[in-house]
Amino acid sequence: MTRIHVSHENPDWLPPLAAALDGIGANWEDWFLVERAIDLSAPPPEGVFYNRMSASSHTRGHRFSAELTAATLAWLTQHGRRVVNGPAALDLEISKVRQYAALARAGVATPRTVAVVGRERLVEAARAAFGAGSFILKPNRGGKGLGVRLFENADALAAHVASGGFELCPADVCEVPGRARPAFRVIPLIDDTLRARLERFLRIAGIEIAGIEFATGRDGMPLVYDVNTNTNYNASAEAAAEIKLTGMRAIANFLQSELDKLGLEAA
Repeated sequence: MTRIHVSHENPDWLPPLAAALDGIGANWEDWFLVERAIDLSAPPPEGVFYNRMSASSHTRGHRFSAELTAATLAWLTQHGRRVVNGPAALDLEISKVRQYAALARAGVATPRTVAVVGRERLVEAARAAFGAGSFILKPNRGGKGLGVRLFENADALAAHVASGGFELCPADVCEVPGRARPAFRVIPLIDDTLRARLERFLRIAGIEIAGIEFATGRDGMPLVYDVNTNTNYNASAEAAAEIKLTGMRAIANFLQSELDKLGLEAA
């Protein structure tokens, strides 16, 4: 049976895409990759496979979902199945360091970043890199903005090292009640040069569906700080911008078109 297969590990994030796929009458199946047996000697089912593994899977007790997804993608690509956001995309989803390296290769500017392993080295690294200035602490593998925090100086970090972080994410599930103004909005256009570089990065990285977040520095230069390969976008921001073709519907249409290209009748 030929269909669209959506692999993920977070059922709370699936409804927007599920609604969009159902809305166009797509024949699709949910692949929940938390615990699963893969018979490597047997071929996968036919169809299009969309990888939506989240970098934050470990925060939901799904410690090995990324590894299970990597094994699944290897099995699928071995058999020549059509995979959207395959192994290369997964690799960048679970590592901000590798994201930044790939962005740099494509000529995309990112914030000055120091990679640190070991809690005891955090403060020392912050002082060496930023002196008395401010900086943002961000996990290499976080997801949902987990652990992202602004510190005014290294002393503030030193006082906070043993405490937890907070969340900042664009999806509807992360909306904060009582917010004075929308946290996210759709901008009509971005700089042509930046757009070209981002599209080049996506091609090089093997990423077909993604949301890319950037901020503008004091000098006016856009700095890309995150690439999300499983974003749900933001329904409130899309509604405010009166967007007819929502992000989720565009993804559903794309997956269906890829299924149609296989030249097989969905059943």
